[in-house]
This record gives sequence, C-alpha cells and structure tokens, in this order.
Amino acid sequence: MKILASQENFSFDRLLRPYKPVVIRRNDIVKVLDYARRNCSLRDYLLIRLAVKLGLRTGELSALQIEDLNFKEGTIRVLDSKKKRKVTLLCDPLTMELLKQLIGDRKHGPVFISHNPACKKPAKLSVISIWWIIRRIVRKAGVEDFKPCYFRYYFAAEWMRSGKSLVNYLKSPATTITLTLKGKKISI
Repeated sequence: MKILASQENFSFDRLLRPYKPVVIRRNDIVKVLDYARRNCSLRDYLLIRLAVKLGLRTGELSALQIEDLNFKEGTIRVLDSKKKRKVTLLCDPLTMELLKQLIGDRKHGPVFISHNPACKKPAKLSVISIWWIIRRIVRKAGVEDFKPCYFRYYFAAEWMRSGKSLVNYLKSPATTITLTLKGKKISI
C-alpha cells in the first residue's frame, strides 16, 4: 500500500488500453527486403532475409553457428530461443548460397559476426545488436511502427495463406508461432 500511495502519478491507462492488432503489409516487407538488398552489407541483408523467409527471432539469428548450416540438404539447425531446443528448417537455395558467401572460408563459429574494428577476433552479434540493425534498416526503408518480431508473424501468415502446413515446413516441429487470423488465435 505504501508503494502505491507514494506513486501518485502512476496511471493504469496504458494497461487498460484495448488490444490493437498488428497489420503487416506485404508491400512493407517487400520494401524492406528490397532496401536491404540494394543498400546494406550482405550480413545485414541476410539478417532481414532469414527473419522474413524463415521467421527467425533475433535470438535465433544471434545463436546461429556455421556448424548449423547443411548446404547439401539445404537446411539450417536453429536453437529455438523460446523452447531451448534445436529445430531443423528448410531453406531456399538462394539464401543458402548467400550464407556460403557470407561465411567464406570460416569453418566454425557464429554466422553473424560484428564488423567492429576494435574487436581483436570476430565476435558474434548480440541479440540487441541484431534488433537495432533490423530496426535501422526498416526505418531507412520508410516503414514505420515495425518491430523485428513482425517478420515472424508475416512468415507464418504467408505460409498459412499459401495453404501449406507449418508442420511440413519444420523438419522437427519443436517451435511454435501464435498468431491471430480473422479473429481466431492459432498456435502452430
């Protein structure tokens, strides 16, 4: 009681606001991908591309290791950042080719490394660094009110809209995506 009484200026308005659904427009996604492809480094473009094409979270992008890439099968093993287990995802050939270019002759370690010249050895990009890189690219592409997690929602909605099952997409159905389509909440 003393804590609440001492915070006279506290307002519950923010907590009581009605839920506002997120609308993700296909042309915004295309605009961001196109901007990243034309104006960003290969690393930054791949961050966006993997978030859009595979629905990866920033934590999953940060944790991605070279050893997790299987170029023969066209798959990527991802540490599901919510459930803390590995999930194998199918990946398109162009993205796999771009990943080959990005890692070059490196055999192990993180896929996404910092370009900071102050680092003596390559360091993996942190989750927050990836979050800010994606936010910067999205803003420069001219898309407002967009969070990196919206790429995951877009991915799931597009996959389902195409009539495909996410269970067939996942080699190991250990990850979940919860979204609302036409007023119905769906966990997949």
